[in-house]
Amino acid sequence: MIPRTGDTSPRGTTLRDASPPPPTSRMWTAAAIAVGITAIGVALALTPGDHFFRGEFEWSYLLTPVVGAYTCSLAATRTRGIDRRFWSLMTASMAIWPVGQLMFIITSAVGAYTFPSWVEIPVVASNTITVVALVLYPRHGAAFTARNVLDALMVSLSVGLITWHLWLRPLVENLDGAAELRSVAGLYFPLVGALQLTLGILALGRAKYRDQLPLTVIVLGLVLLAAGGIWYAQWQSDGSTSTSGFAFNMLGNLCTTLAPLLVFRSADRSRRARAVLYPTSIVPYIPAAAAVTLSVVSVHRGTAQSAELLVVLVVILMLSARQYAVLWQNTQLRRTIEDTERQMRHRAHHDALTSLANRAHLRERLDHLTEAREESAATVSLLFIDLDDYKIVNDTLGHRIGDQVLVDFAARLRNGIRRADTIARLGGDEFVVLLDDVDEAASTVAARVLEILDEPFTHDGHTVTVSGSIGVVTHGPSDPPTTSEEMLARGDTAMLRAKRSGKGTVVEFDTGMALVDLDDTHLRAALTTAIELETLGIALQPIVDTATGRIRGTEALLRLSRGSTAVDPLSVVAAASRGGILPELTSAVLQHTGRRIAPSAGDSPHPGTIHVNVLPVELDTAHLEASLRSVFDTGLLRPDDLVLEIAENAIAAHHEDIRRGIAKMHALGVRIALDDFGSTDTSLSTLAALDVDIVKLAPTLVDALDRLPRMATVVSSLVQLADSLGAVVIAEGVERPGQLDMLRHLGVPLAQGYLLGAPHLDTARSATAI
Repeated sequence: MIPRTGDTSPRGTTLRDASPPPPTSRMWTAAAIAVGITAIGVALALTPGDHFFRGEFEWSYLLTPVVGAYTCSLAATRTRGIDRRFWSLMTASMAIWPVGQLMFIITSAVGAYTFPSWVEIPVVASNTITVVALVLYPRHGAAFTARNVLDALMVSLSVGLITWHLWLRPLVENLDGAAELRSVAGLYFPLVGALQLTLGILALGRAKYRDQLPLTVIVLGLVLLAAGGIWYAQWQSDGSTSTSGFAFNMLGNLCTTLAPLLVFRSADRSRRARAVLYPTSIVPYIPAAAAVTLSVVSVHRGTAQSAELLVVLVVILMLSARQYAVLWQNTQLRRTIEDTERQMRHRAHHDALTSLANRAHLRERLDHLTEAREESAATVSLLFIDLDDYKIVNDTLGHRIGDQVLVDFAARLRNGIRRADTIARLGGDEFVVLLDDVDEAASTVAARVLEILDEPFTHDGHTVTVSGSIGVVTHGPSDPPTTSEEMLARGDTAMLRAKRSGKGTVVEFDTGMALVDLDDTHLRAALTTAIELETLGIALQPIVDTATGRIRGTEALLRLSRGSTAVDPLSVVAAASRGGILPELTSAVLQHTGRRIAPSAGDSPHPGTIHVNVLPVELDTAHLEASLRSVFDTGLLRPDDLVLEIAENAIAAHHEDIRRGIAKMHALGVRIALDDFGSTDTSLSTLAALDVDIVKLAPTLVDALDRLPRMATVVSSLVQLADSLGAVVIAEGVERPGQLDMLRHLGVPLAQGYLLGAPHLDTARSATAI
């Protein structure tokens, strides 16, 4: 199990719990009224006989979309962004349509109605608004919108040709001038029906999981409306008084009326739902192929007309243009994925603020040098640099000035150190310089670094002076073999000794210094005692809905301390694994977390999902399954509320085990989250290969989101990729309002970090002392 520590930055502002309400009783009442009105209207429409001007039918035909405008408006007021725009347009469409029906009732009552006439203008406007709503939703950029329009036009022309061949041409050939005008004008309704249906199907194929059900109902309504349009065109042509076909329109409007009821579902409570990937890409080809085939038959029979052949030519050109657009989009998508992977690899090895190497890159470089040193006579040195009084700069002048000081110091280091050497930022104000086979002594380079700090930093009229404490560790050809971990620990120890010795001090490590690493025996003993006495310190950090501020879940974080200093849990877990007590630790964390959030506790501060970190290799073990069944059987946790998080940096070495383990957890009803995604150079294909339910973006991605414009492109690509795989995205390490605003803009639904809520321990407990 990997219990994670919370963030270490100061507590930020907690968002208010202001979730939009679920469907109200008024909405359910409106839906019931719509169903009742539609039932009456359909019954009257299907009643045999000449009763078209019967008042009950006319008003029932008018009132259903009025109720639909009301339910769509409620959906618009309770959603945000693209969703709000879509439902606002649907509200306008449903509100305008009854105006045309009312005008029809009035003109019919005075005997002044003819078709076509100005009475159809509101209906045309309503259909146009629906088309605009479907074209603009879901938004996938200008290229996708353009392809949507191209598909819709191509299908409309194709359906028009099919309708002409199979129905309208024989009908028009036998009609007089007025009837022919009605027939041609009536062609608008099947064409616009085909247009709306095509756009609806294409939108459904690219919709997110939470939007698929309401969109499916809307598409069903569009099918009915398209059928009603075909019937209406024929009805106007032959002058029939039957009203049975109006049942299609009434049922279609009812679907649009009821669809908003399906919007109010929480994305993160979707259990293990997956987005259904409909093969909508073939939809435009079907009517196009049918239209071209019928035209070829018409040419063979000698009945083809020049206008018909012109339309066929346009359809073929559109097909060619669509194929080119698809190929171009696929090329752009491939380039975007490659660019994203390249940026992720860079981000995985570099610090976001300074662009220096990060800890992972430093460790890889040091591993390479320590292994190569065994075959050469090179000397490897590390300079651990800590900026003195940097916290005072942050507290007095703010983070912006503090960050700029770090950036400028990094630039000075680059100019003062050889290109062959590696400069890394470990976090905060800690830097490391890796010297490979340098001619001069490491202490001389360290003295030069202190000289770099002698020059003050100036920003926005503020002059900032900082000094540094430097720990030096050197490993030469005559020294016994060592590891990168041991060298890093020695350098950290020397740096701490330098800080205790005073500002601007350089201390070289010697074997008499005690390393800061914890002793495994002491650590195992302390953990065993805490497990037996049930005194583990577990902190809970909320996971928040970025749109509403509502708490959607919580993550359990193991708190450990040595005196007044927090201890990194990763080293603790490694020691627990080596000592054979990892199963007991995992079980204890699950049990304690379950007791913290159990409904019986009455004061649980974090509703929703519960996230617990585990080692990837634990997923396919009997001990984890037994621990889970135990907490499930006792009622402390429920499978559909539990999320197990696995770290991205540990999946490559245990790929097959993880796949089996994920399948086993899913069989239990437990969801899996991929933690710290983007913190390493793991390929995006790995994400596609693992059936994870949640993707948690690493803090390193979020940190630069409001500072580097290109980072927004990376995060947006990851969000779209995760969404296409049916996974929910959570952003970690949110500490600034600007980051939260960008996450909202990019459509990231959930986030956690000090801005949204700090980890908090049980008031009766403290961090586990080790």
